[in-house]
Amino acid sequence: MPGIIAGGAGRYAESLQTEFDENMQQLEQQLQSAASLPAQEDLKRQIAETEARHRKTLKSLCYNLY
Repeated sequence: MPGIIAGGAGRYAESLQTEFDENMQQLEQQLQSAASLPAQEDLKRQIAETEARHRKTLKSLCYNLY
């Protein structure tokens, strides 16, 4: 049973990481093409929020496994 749970959690964590990587890549591309300073600052804020949300989700996943 633990192998099944760990396997499912591993796949879930992998899908979360893939989604995070795709979101970050998109935000970074938008940041590079942003012309105005306010747009750049907004994208930097979005990047920081996305990173924080991802860390929180992974912590929660790890906590729930143990």
